Amino acid sequence: MMMKKHILIFKTLLFLLLGCQAVWAQKITVSGTITYRATQENLIGVTIIEKNTPNGAISDATGHFKLNVASDATLVFSYTGMQTQEVQLGGRTELNVELDDNNNTLNQVVVVGYGTAQKRDISGAVSSVGVDRLEKRNPRTIEEAFQGEVSGVQVTNAGRPGDQATVRIRGYGTINNNSPLILVDNVEIGRFFTVDPNDIESITVLKDAASAAIYGNRAANGVILITTKKGKGERQSLSYNSWFGWQQSTSKIKMLDADQYVHLINEAVDNANADRLASGQTALAHIYNDAEVAKWQGQKGTYWQDKLLRTGMMQNHYLNLSTARESSKYGFSIGYTKQEGIYIGTDFKRLYGKFSAEHTFRKKLKLGHNINLSYTRQNTGGDYYVSRVFMMAPTVPVKFEDGTYGYDVKDPGNGDKKNPVAMVDYIDWVNTNNQAYGNIYAEYEFFPGLTYTSRFNFDRRIEEKNYFEREYQLGNVNQTGFTDVADFKDRTWNTDNFLTFKHIFNEKHTLNATLGTYAFHHFNNYLLAKGFFPTDVTDYVSTLDATSTNNRQINGAPTEYKILSFFGRAEYNYNSKYYLSATIRRDGTSRFSPQKRWGNFPSVGASWRISAEPFMERFHNLSDLKLRSSWGQLGNSAIGDYDWQSRVTFNQNYVFGNSVNNGAAPTALANRNITWETTTQTNMGLDIGLFKDNLTFKIDYYRKDTRNMLLYVPQPGTIGAAGSQRQNIGKVRNTGWEFEAKYNKDIRKVFLSIGGNIAFLQNKVLDLGGTSFTTGRDGYSHIYKEGYGLRSLWGYKTSGIYQNKAQIESTPHWPNAGPGDLIFQDINHDGIINSDDRTYLGKSIPSFTYGANVNLSWKGLDISMFFQGIFGNKILYAPANFGGPGLSNFLYFENLQASALNRWHGAGTSNTQPRLYWRSDPGNNNANSNFFVKDGSYLRLKNLQIGYTLPKEWVKKAGVGNFRVYVGGTNLWTKTKYPGFDPEIAMETSDTYGWDYPMAKTVIFGMNLDF
Repeated sequence: MMMKKHILIFKTLLFLLLGCQAVWAQKITVSGTITYRATQENLIGVTIIEKNTPNGAISDATGHFKLNVASDATLVFSYTGMQTQEVQLGGRTELNVELDDNNNTLNQVVVVGYGTAQKRDISGAVSSVGVDRLEKRNPRTIEEAFQGEVSGVQVTNAGRPGDQATVRIRGYGTINNNSPLILVDNVEIGRFFTVDPNDIESITVLKDAASAAIYGNRAANGVILITTKKGKGERQSLSYNSWFGWQQSTSKIKMLDADQYVHLINEAVDNANADRLASGQTALAHIYNDAEVAKWQGQKGTYWQDKLLRTGMMQNHYLNLSTARESSKYGFSIGYTKQEGIYIGTDFKRLYGKFSAEHTFRKKLKLGHNINLSYTRQNTGGDYYVSRVFMMAPTVPVKFEDGTYGYDVKDPGNGDKKNPVAMVDYIDWVNTNNQAYGNIYAEYEFFPGLTYTSRFNFDRRIEEKNYFEREYQLGNVNQTGFTDVADFKDRTWNTDNFLTFKHIFNEKHTLNATLGTYAFHHFNNYLLAKGFFPTDVTDYVSTLDATSTNNRQINGAPTEYKILSFFGRAEYNYNSKYYLSATIRRDGTSRFSPQKRWGNFPSVGASWRISAEPFMERFHNLSDLKLRSSWGQLGNSAIGDYDWQSRVTFNQNYVFGNSVNNGAAPTALANRNITWETTTQTNMGLDIGLFKDNLTFKIDYYRKDTRNMLLYVPQPGTIGAAGSQRQNIGKVRNTGWEFEAKYNKDIRKVFLSIGGNIAFLQNKVLDLGGTSFTTGRDGYSHIYKEGYGLRSLWGYKTSGIYQNKAQIESTPHWPNAGPGDLIFQDINHDGIINSDDRTYLGKSIPSFTYGANVNLSWKGLDISMFFQGIFGNKILYAPANFGGPGLSNFLYFENLQASALNRWHGAGTSNTQPRLYWRSDPGNNNANSNFFVKDGSYLRLKNLQIGYTLPKEWVKKAGVGNFRVYVGGTNLWTKTKYPGFDPEIAMETSDTYGWDYPMAKTVIFGMNLDF
């Protein structure tokens, strides 16, 4: 009893003491400016808290803050990515603070599935790219923002403006869709180009199954989470970013000039005549007679690449307005991009707008929304603008002297080889995309630690493709006016509803749990229409109604699918030392039959922060050592919406009696037993931090197995239906190592940051049910076969050039092979050369990818360099797809590459380039072989930027908080052996055989302005 009385007296005295202290503590108003030490730029959105109180403020657009506090208060300054600083006032009313980079990244917060987490608490393979890295690169596209920044993530950019890049996370896991799940502010968009890169706050990549498992369906290929900028700051702030620049092709392909062309095409005829005369046939006349050869002597002719390629101008403007007052936050962004392609007739425009708002009521309820609007317009240029530039003979002028467009008078009826400059005038090919997406959400906190969140996400897209070809005549080619119109309407909505519980027990035990549901609905309706115009219609009428009714075609159909999911996740850590996590997701999809549409996908993860153990205290320079492990399964249903059902196709022919009749027939058989592809992934990781995390390392090893792949299996016609059937067959394995390293250091006011990453990957097909199949050039350039990687190159092996007939007779050869032809190897040693001798020619998936960046800043000056590359992949470079290889034989009147000058033209003249031939290929030199397989490795200076931030005293009087100007460039230098336009593009699109829209190198001048 006495003890209780003493405790009561003690509490009363303590209360009075604290109360008196609060009364006696004098209130003052403190103000000042917060800057970034490395660059001296003002920092917007820094949080300032009076320690041990809820009293606080946020720095405005000029880095300024003002706060009423006790005169002896301690202020805590915190900002994402920078060291938290505590400052005792000691009665001061003016306080200017400089913040340093937070080399200890453990406390950094990153966006993860259905929430956020500190890096120290993550057990899976998660990487992030923050706004600081984005500002140093000023990417033109979102893909550029993280290309080479994250180990294990391979980005293949597109050359044509507005085309979508290809992203692969930890390789190819399936024969089906390998694209990752892309979420922008929790909304699945599927396309990067609808977002302005200036609007990005952060990018997080979830690479392993444990980190992505919370998303279940379609997360088997990884997840990319993009967070955009929201309203912040104590008062209204305004920022404006702008850049102008130009772009050019990274390279050109050297072709034969007119003088070389006429001699070599005549030589090809001579080679053909030698074989014709030997078989008793009549000799062919030269393509160019002596007078024409003399006319072109020493002449370059038309270099078609110079006629089509250009310096494309481009510009971007971005305006962001944000504010946060009391319980409301608002953000508004608008962006405009205009980009001319490096091919005439190609360009891209984008208009982007976003409005976000969030309101808090009584500190319990949050209501908010993110609304995004995007309009894009793309002139594609089509195939004519790329491939035909190489097919045209250098003897053909762009225009004849009478002003009409030129054509090949030697081959006036070849419709495939049309003047590409003329096609720019005659063809319009425009794609437009109108998209509105976003979400509305509500969060309610029942009590501290328990929150309910409900989100409704939507995406509405209307895409139109308009192709219009005017009536024209080129030589003997008479083109009737033609139009082709496609209209796609795409509607998607989904809703998330989940409870989140987080609580710390006894100061050491932390539990974080999430339980929720997910519903998804996608509806697509398309309309395709095309028709030919009557000859009396003017060239500029492109409406479908103007086409002839007797040959007009209209097609269209709606499709839809649905998903319903339930998920739960629990995370526990003890004293920030031992971590455990578990996730379960149950997905159901309408893409499978009712009996097979549900799947359960679990994952678990664990980590141990070894550096937090008492026995590690003697290692003073070791700031972090963490061992991570995870295992998980994910489902993939990225197939057609109705693949489990039979499909009937019209316009199928039947024979009744002695006549052929039109009807309908099943072309895909039902299979009610198909179900989820399942990806199982195991990950082991190690995080190391040295010297207060000035030097950090991250190492990951993973094994990723995809089984029950959903393949189309051909069915025999004897069962009564043509076509194929979806079946669960096969298994693919990806294994790999990923390494990341980073070093940060302040050296006498010079801030240095060096980072690098490298990822090794091995891909192999383990099982295809005993089958194999080929795709690509001639139907067999790429093979899918057990024991080989996906998309492995397939064909014949060659070993030089036949120099004489005796050499031919002593080896297996094609029946009509002659001196100067490629020597094909007899792989199966049966004494003959045939299709059984086709073999493995190399892998199209790189052995490893890598990236490295260097950043320097001193006072207001900053310099950043970024290198990126791949190694170990092969590319099929066989431009024969459009009538001639472009490397050896004249199948028509197309031009050849300058490498043809090294052709065989007599014993001993060449052992690498076969003889030329006209209109035929007796030695089968054009067959798919290693002659066309090229090394796709490259190293590229992806980005270089030099910037200067003006001193704040220069711009303060103008009401400007931060003003930075910069000059930068992308793709400025490339080291590669690939002979085509660009190895980066061709790596992913190698089935186009070298006719790729070139990658562009760019130079831009820009500024970042904050008010």
